[in-house]
Amino acid sequence: MKHLIEYTDWLVNAPRRSPRAIKQQYCKQEMQRHLDNIINMSRDNGDVYAEMRNDLDKKLREYHKTMSPHYEVLETFKGESIVIEHMIPVKRIIDLLIKEEITVDQACNLPICKLPKSLDVKLNDNGYKTDTPCPYFFTKRYYNCFDNEIVDDAGNVISVDFTIEQHLANFS
Repeated sequence: MKHLIEYTDWLVNAPRRSPRAIKQQYCKQEMQRHLDNIINMSRDNGDVYAEMRNDLDKKLREYHKTMSPHYEVLETFKGESIVIEHMIPVKRIIDLLIKEEITVDQACNLPICKLPKSLDVKLNDNGYKTDTPCPYFFTKRYYNCFDNEIVDDAGNVISVDFTIEQHLANFS
């Protein structure tokens, strides 16, 4: 073991990347893999198709857990519990991915929002738990349910006609 006295090779490491960046890259690669398999598969394989779609959903949610929300809905009551919500429901994001309307990178950068639990309940009560009137004007489902303003991370109010293209230009 005397050869270890001057041993320093273990100090020479490749440059380290942040754990968050590594997690994000892994999630994107796995999403692309699942998406490729789904696209090349017949929907007749019902259980397998559903399982792979579920895997795609899990990886997208895992990716979004590594991010800070892009937007915030101002609180109704101070101290109310806050939830993180996909402004375009994940089910619809997966639909867009499978139809090849958006890329994995775009899916990973679609808007997420902090909002009070009471407003999340309002969304669900109005049928928007897994649906949206328009993914292009993604704030529509919020403004259809309540009057609270939606603001970006700089405090700018986001209007009902704010588009997904504008969002992606700011956050991609």
